[in-house]
Amino acid sequence: MGHSLPLRALALLLALGCLTSAAWAAYSYPIAPGAILVALALAALVGSIWPLHAIGIVAAVLPVVGFASWTGWFVVEEVDLLVLAVTAGGFAAYAFDGPKVSRPVRHLSVIGWLLISMFGVMAMWSMYHGYSSAAGTPLGLFQGYNEALNSLRVGKP
Repeated sequence: MGHSLPLRALALLLALGCLTSAAWAAYSYPIAPGAILVALALAALVGSIWPLHAIGIVAAVLPVVGFASWTGWFVVEEVDLLVLAVTAGGFAAYAFDGPKVSRPVRHLSVIGWLLISMFGVMAMWSMYHGYSSAAGTPLGLFQGYNEALNSLRVGKP
């Protein structure tokens, strides 16, 4: 079962985008950015070797990757970096090897797509509303609960 070159190219672009975003955030990390970069490289490698187990890997380390009280980072958290790195590895694995499992694709109904679209639009609107309500506060990685980027932090899940 061959996969088209455009689909693999898109997967590679998504992998590069995720990895670049994670690397930029890790470089800006306030405590030991070099160690964080190495950890993210290892997470991307694990995600590329075992892409089907990536969500389990993220869930397993989730209880120990929250350092917001020490770093002051509330908008971008360590779990965001981990998810970006593992996702980059998974997209890279797809780009070079194709999917690991061949299953029939289940399609959503029109109502399913409509509900998902409505949820996405409402989530984006609420993040915009929260951001615009706190207009005038400077943007930065060390935003608190009363600044503009808190709506992004709340809207991420």
